[in-house]
Amino acid sequence: MAEKIKFEESIKIVRKCFGIQYPSIFDDQISNFLNSISTEHGTSTGFLLCPLITAISNLMGMSYVTALRSLKETCVLYTSLIGLASTGKSPAMKIVKDAYRQVEKFSSVPYEKSKFINAATVEGLLRHTKSLKYVLSFFDEASTFFGAIAMYKGASSASYDRSVFLELYNGPDVYQRDISGERLVLENPRLNLCLLGHPSLFIGLVTNEAQQNDDGLIQRFLLCAPDPGFIDWNTISNAGPKCCSLSVIFYLILKSNEKPIRYILDEEANHEFELIFSKYRKYVQHFHDKDGFLSAICGKAASQVLRLSMIFHCFEIVFNLLMKNISLDKFEINLSHQEFAENLSATDNFNIIKLKNLKDAHDMVSYFNKTKLILANYEAKCWNEDIFIIFDHILKVTVTSSLSLLELKVCKQILSYNSIEIDSNEINQKSSKDIKAKNVISCFEYLQNLGLGNIREEKSGCFKKIKKIFRKIDRQQLSQNLSLAIILEDFEVPLEEFLVKTETSKSSNNSFSLTKRNLSFDESPNSKKSTNFVENDLESSFNNSFTLTHNKDKRDKREEEAIGLDSEPNENPGENSNVRFSNECKEETGRPSRSCNSKTLKNKKPDSDSISKRKKANKQTKTTSLDVLDPSDLNIV
Repeated sequence: MAEKIKFEESIKIVRKCFGIQYPSIFDDQISNFLNSISTEHGTSTGFLLCPLITAISNLMGMSYVTALRSLKETCVLYTSLIGLASTGKSPAMKIVKDAYRQVEKFSSVPYEKSKFINAATVEGLLRHTKSLKYVLSFFDEASTFFGAIAMYKGASSASYDRSVFLELYNGPDVYQRDISGERLVLENPRLNLCLLGHPSLFIGLVTNEAQQNDDGLIQRFLLCAPDPGFIDWNTISNAGPKCCSLSVIFYLILKSNEKPIRYILDEEANHEFELIFSKYRKYVQHFHDKDGFLSAICGKAASQVLRLSMIFHCFEIVFNLLMKNISLDKFEINLSHQEFAENLSATDNFNIIKLKNLKDAHDMVSYFNKTKLILANYEAKCWNEDIFIIFDHILKVTVTSSLSLLELKVCKQILSYNSIEIDSNEINQKSSKDIKAKNVISCFEYLQNLGLGNIREEKSGCFKKIKKIFRKIDRQQLSQNLSLAIILEDFEVPLEEFLVKTETSKSSNNSFSLTKRNLSFDESPNSKKSTNFVENDLESSFNNSFTLTHNKDKRDKREEEAIGLDSEPNENPGENSNVRFSNECKEETGRPSRSCNSKTLKNKKPDSDSISKRKKANKQTKTTSLDVLDPSDLNIV
């Protein structure tokens, strides 16, 4: 059961609902008619709408509407009129019930066979629905309806009983319910339901739904909490004359839909509905993994618009045809109405829904959903803005509200970074000390969950330390999911700036550069990744080989100076043999051998000619450049 709300809190919330502008959905003649019958009963026109559309839906029986090739909606509505005590809820329901009962009375329907039923159990409801096909339930107190669910079975059976209402809402072709000793099979069951209740009850129900603790039953209700607009006695006594009787209109609707009618949208209305349907589907995609309550609202809105457009159209066209026919009695049902109604369905464009009716239906569903959002304690800058603007505001709050100021700052830096790939250490090193690598990685994960990129791991350095790299989505990926553009705006990152920086970095990454890294130890020379660095590796190996050769030549010269070698033959054969042995050691090891006669080497003094020759050789060695070496001569692995 829903959590109880304090009276003061419920008053504060319901006053927000009063501030929503009530849509003007009918032309002046129909609006004046509804205003006159509600005023004479001391209630507001806004209170009259919920029971009115619920009754019309039931009168239309098996008729249905189709759109978008495969979408089919039946005449089933669940509505709730929410108001404080003594505000005129019951009089509004009584107006509709009395008019509906007059139709049944003229059709000689006994009370036992009346479409009105308020069953105490779900089984009782199903048995009546099986025999009556389509039934209408008006509950003056919503608490009675919700309290009757699983009344005699215990709380554990409540979900099973609630599932009946969930399935009947879809208007199935066949519904089966197995109970003790009996199988109930219902063909084309139709249930239309209207509840009257106090704000505290519905605030609890909606809040419970928003917290994901419910099964979605309250999401199927159109919730209406209009300003009661108290009517004084002078206004009631001076109410204008009625142009017709509501019971006559009800009778014409009933008879014209005795044979099920397939209602369709005209070309303009069909185009408009495609746009509405696409928008709601887009927001379902936005909210499905962020807010299940909002996702459910958007998921059911399009079908509710289609159902209401059919009801508004039928009510409006019957009313206008009645007003145009001078011979018909406008206040009392008689046999002439029956003959007139039987030909109504053959009237040109009787089953074609106009653009105005569709827009009125969308405005009304938007009003119902705004009421539901307020009851669920959502916030908006202005509740009279377009419903999609409100969704955008809520989406922005939903995306960023869970982030701290530091996390929000890091996320913005990641999305604004001038590269398609970002290393977690890069932002950490270039930012202030309060941003740590773990903060950056946490933001990587959050942005990945939003669909703005993907995280991959890469080993770096000789110790193969794993680092995380975030790769942002590109233009192609963004075009496949345009809803991500709104999320970018929530982070205050302009879309064009995001794309320019991403594509700039992609083009620079694709260009060839000799400054790129060498192959890692775990990469294959034949791999795709390594092919970009072949020329770089060649240059690196070439430079390394030259450096080793050049250093070896310089070391040899220094050693020759130390031992006093020259290019001329030595006159002393003993010394010459020692030098020759030293040179042989040096050729093998690259340095003088420890076994050489060091004393002989010390006593050897170079002459002036050998010194000048050595200086000339050193000068030539220093001028050696890359130009005189051929890379093909190097043994590069």
